Amino acid sequence: SGTGKNEKNKGLVIGSAAGCFPKDLRVGDNVVPDLLVCLCILIVTLLANRLEALVETRIDLSQQTPSDYSVQVLNPPEYVDNPDSYYEFFSDFFQNGQNREDVVAVTMSKDNGALIQLLAQRRAYMQDLIDFDARD
Repeated sequence: SGTGKNEKNKGLVIGSAAGCFPKDLRVGDNVVPDLLVCLCILIVTLLANRLEALVETRIDLSQQTPSDYSVQVLNPPEYVDNPDSYYEFFSDFFQNGQNREDVVAVTMSKDNGALIQLLAQRRAYMQDLIDFDARD
């Protein structure tokens, strides 16, 4: 009959495979361009990941923080309670190494979590007493 390809597919979006016959979907016309687009997307994604890693490294190197050069001593001896002792030790330690770094500061903090909790509880009780007294 007089219906051709254009009349059967009338109203379809151009480039859509919906409503096409198998003979209309040729490898060279449909599959190869799709594969090329997927390959391009893959290449761009891989290049973007590599570029992001390079930029991240540059930013990290340009923004140095004290934590980049901090040393934390876990379970130090209890008899050492003077920061100057640690300062002398680490000054000698780093001067003997290849990098010859200066020790800028030494800070000591004791594990006093239980004391902090008791002080917070005391403060809450004191506030309760103040609030109770204010109601009278």
